[in-house]
Amino acid sequence: MLIPCWLAAIALAEPGAADAPPASPEEGGEQVALAEPRYDRNGKLIVEGAAETFAARVARTARGRAAGEAFSLAADQATQRRFAMRQTFTSQMRDPNPFGSGDWKSTHTQTWGLVEWRELGGKVEYRETTCAVETEPVFGAETIYSAGFVKGVPVRFRTGKVDGATFAAGPYVQQFGVDLENPLLDPLPTSPDDPRLVDDDGDGLPGVTIGIRHPMVGEGRIWVGQRSVARLEGTVGEGGVIQGFIRTAPDMFKIDANRWWLKSESPQRPHPDPAQSPFAMVPVDASFGCAQLLQAKHTIFPALPALD
Repeated sequence: MLIPCWLAAIALAEPGAADAPPASPEEGGEQVALAEPRYDRNGKLIVEGAAETFAARVARTARGRAAGEAFSLAADQATQRRFAMRQTFTSQMRDPNPFGSGDWKSTHTQTWGLVEWRELGGKVEYRETTCAVETEPVFGAETIYSAGFVKGVPVRFRTGKVDGATFAAGPYVQQFGVDLENPLLDPLPTSPDDPRLVDDDGDGLPGVTIGIRHPMVGEGRIWVGQRSVARLEGTVGEGGVIQGFIRTAPDMFKIDANRWWLKSESPQRPHPDPAQSPFAMVPVDASFGCAQLLQAKHTIFPALPALD
């Protein structure tokens, strides 16, 4: 899953303006809910506050970057399924124009992927593979994700629980362009020379590279490292379709940019209403792959709820 907090950089395009394998959803016999993250006045995640909230809820903090942990649920005992998954992340960006209103406005990023699922006795384990990422234009700017960027998103291993018609997964920590020894508690880098910055998209540059195109100022690139904590909460409906929402707490370090209009910061934060970040998982055939998903991504999933 990608959290689009790097979009903070592109707001000035307007002229004049690891995943840690998640803890079990049960601790002490009770299901753990993801508490709300805290942000400062500029919309930046307060890491210390988040650590106090999440630390006891994430059992292990190993990065788990590659294809992930091995399934503990035996294939010949667990129910196995394959899902196509759509996740929509709604964030808010403050108007960067110094003569503007300073209002916060919503922007939406969607990711599509495939899920390999095993379920036994209410326990769920699954691997999530990202197939595509798209972000709506914001302040007139288009966000460009390279093929290397998408391929560089590691396969993620998740655990969760199904209780009747209720589904929950996480909380879990994931990283992009950064390799923290303790992904939950370690502060993000603050220097481009920090050795914890890694070339996740394989373009020879630290962090992950995001392309930006604006009709009035041209094209540019930014390099970022990001960490986010997330939890999925949903229900299992007719035909095994799972729908719900995503609670997220993202944080980002912008390493650099190659155009002056991308170098300044513009505060960004998750939308305060988790229902604005929905997800859907639709059962598909075992042979269903990314190519089929990208062809059917606008027809296979339930309609999105009304978004800001």
